[in-house]
Amino acid sequence: MITIHFPEKNIYKYFPEHLEECNEKEFISIARFAYAQQTGKISLEQFKTLTVFELLDIDKKAHKSKDEDFWANIAYLSELVNNFFEIDEGNKIYRLNIDYLMPKIESFEYFKTKYYGPTDPLNHISFGQWIDATELILEHHQEYSEETFTRLLAILFLRKNEEYPTKKISEFLEKRTKHFKYIDKGIQYGVFLFFTSFMNYLNSASVDIAGNEIDLSIIFDNDSDFKSSIPSVGIRSTAHTIAQSGEFGDYEKVRQVPLGEIMLRMYEMKKNYLDEKTKSEKTK
Repeated sequence: MITIHFPEKNIYKYFPEHLEECNEKEFISIARFAYAQQTGKISLEQFKTLTVFELLDIDKKAHKSKDEDFWANIAYLSELVNNFFEIDEGNKIYRLNIDYLMPKIESFEYFKTKYYGPTDPLNHISFGQWIDATELILEHHQEYSEETFTRLLAILFLRKNEEYPTKKISEFLEKRTKHFKYIDKGIQYGVFLFFTSFMNYLNSASVDIAGNEIDLSIIFDNDSDFKSSIPSVGIRSTAHTIAQSGEFGDYEKVRQVPLGEIMLRMYEMKKNYLDEKTKSEKTK
């Protein structure tokens, strides 16, 4: 956190250096601004200014200020907002800049019903949810769809004690997606940004799974002609392969297994393959 002193009022405020330091309310507001920027409603500079105002709880009337020192400070803090996101060549925010796995939005209330998301994605997301969410994101990157955001919520956020279905999944998602239509865009886009960043994080970092520190990047490959920064692992076919082994049961059972357990198994499968390949090459 950076300490900001406002001498005219003799008060101190704190500005986060990283998104990890933001609370849920701040994160949702920033995600709402990011959605507006992504859809062309505001510019990147406006997004950064709005974010600074939100994080410092500055009255919106201050937009009319002609104080040069005030705007110089806002400009300085706006540059720090660059640390929060990765920006593409078109000056669009496309991914959170994160090195942590815990989501900022753990639950939300909608029409007097509370919905709960994965507080620990590796252990609280089933492999079936991962398959459906990942395929949804990849389709979205090929062809933009507003429905992606509410459909992702439908996949990841469930009522208390509700389980993600193993049958009639399409019907469940269609109904829940329509139900979530009017949820705050900050929640919708915040979950989308976190999940896409979580996907990328798994592709580039070592994580602790079942007490094992492993580099998951070896299991990800891009088997699509679409050049995306988001990894693809052919996960649906992988699920069928794991089901054929019988280790976790049939395909339906595999979809119910926590993501971390499947990732560990996929890592072991890929590592064994690479080890055998290396041995084979050495004997030639």
